[in-house]
Amino acid sequence: MTLMVFVLTLPVWMATWKESGTTWIRRLLTIGGVLLGIFLSWALIGYFQISSDDAVTIGFGEFSTNLNAFFNPLGHSRFLSDLPLAHPNQYEGYAYLGVGVLVLFFQGLVFHQFRFFPRFGPFLWMWVAVGFLTLFALTFQWTFGSDYLFKVEYTDHFTGIFRSSGRFVWPAGYALILACVIAIHKMAVAHRIKYILLLLALTLQVIDLQSFWERDSRVTNSFLVWPDAPQWDSLLVNVDKVLVQPPYELTMVHPYDFATLGLLFAPYNIPVSVGYLSRYDDQLRQAIHADIIHILETGDFSRHPGAMLITGKNSTHAVAELLRQGKAKVWYLNDYLLVLPPDHPFQPDHPEPVGGRQQQLDLGEGIHDFLERNKPHTLLLTVSDEARYKLCPEAMDWLVKAKCHIELLQFRGSWLAVIDNGIIVQELYAQEEPLTMEIALQARIGTWTSPASLRLASGGALNQVKAMLEVDGEEYADGGRGIQVAVMDSTGNVIETACFDTYMDCYTRLR
Repeated sequence: MTLMVFVLTLPVWMATWKESGTTWIRRLLTIGGVLLGIFLSWALIGYFQISSDDAVTIGFGEFSTNLNAFFNPLGHSRFLSDLPLAHPNQYEGYAYLGVGVLVLFFQGLVFHQFRFFPRFGPFLWMWVAVGFLTLFALTFQWTFGSDYLFKVEYTDHFTGIFRSSGRFVWPAGYALILACVIAIHKMAVAHRIKYILLLLALTLQVIDLQSFWERDSRVTNSFLVWPDAPQWDSLLVNVDKVLVQPPYELTMVHPYDFATLGLLFAPYNIPVSVGYLSRYDDQLRQAIHADIIHILETGDFSRHPGAMLITGKNSTHAVAELLRQGKAKVWYLNDYLLVLPPDHPFQPDHPEPVGGRQQQLDLGEGIHDFLERNKPHTLLLTVSDEARYKLCPEAMDWLVKAKCHIELLQFRGSWLAVIDNGIIVQELYAQEEPLTMEIALQARIGTWTSPASLRLASGGALNQVKAMLEVDGEEYADGGRGIQVAVMDSTGNVIETACFDTYMDCYTRLR
């Protein structure tokens, strides 16, 4: 938004050049004041504490706008159908004008032949600014629908910082809306007709974009409510800081719970390692993460005296081991595991902790226990959308010991695997490409013979391919996010299926 507004400010600054009596000193002070305000606010916010390397990220071009953006509703129209995109991340270039505005645009085109646009000459620099922003929104990969008109690979520090370039099409959308209103104003008809046209366009716009109003009516603040506040209040006595695993994330346990935890601790002025940041100091984050892992492995809080550790069910195995060794006291509240040192001073009325035996921390069967329980059988695995984000260490270790290359699976990548008796039989993985695997009945792969005909498919979010686990023509995948598993016995019968949303945690079993 800063860059967008600054570019639109430049034409105003250029216009002062033509004012009589305007001196170079005044011109420089004007633009200098704008720049000073920007950099001062950035310094106060902390922008300059982040290195340029941490500010740069990949994806410039993928998050661009499509040339069909002004009339592609992307699921938000009652009248128009969605149009294809060249890349799923082009949702960032969303600029659908709405049926009401499109009606005004075409009537202006028919009755005024584009004369309703402001004259080019007096507004030259504003047109240049809007044109520059639009070109930046298109990036070096111009697309119309699913087709690339031309594609040039290019990135540098500047474009890497502003990778969501599609948003820079917004000023062009605002300019078109403004031009449509001007068209009504310039029509040589009675004012009553102008009002009727505007009301008609507004009515069409509201009906067409109904999904936005319905979405807003469904938004609640339930995730901002303090869960079990009295118990949390008692446990926070003598707590000087809170470490959240993983740090700096949008979601730890519940969707968007960075806000829940932030509001929970704010009244106590307790610093907390939680917050959703698009860019952050990666070195600091890794240091905090290393300290948290040290606590989970040893129970040693000496690096962070007076701290409470909050983690999710993904850390169950590590926390259970601390309990078994008597190195921590643990509470389980609202699906969070709260870990404090055993000698932490508590109030007399603090909630009772979880017992010291591992079986008393039974939070249900996770993907690790599921894989271990079904180890004697054949496991068919596929990934849908995303599987690595919250895949817990013990599940990762199990798959690595099975000779899988799950550690090579990147964020939102595709992955397929057939595991028999705890050892990989066949495996495929890719980043943006969809994957398919077909194994015929009685096909022999190494020492394993397939007892059924198999068809497997995997699609990460980047290629939008539906996951498939087909055994003898029958489908066992349900399209859920994460790792989907079908357990097959030696005769080719599927005896159990499961889907673990490992984008959330290793315990979120959908079926």
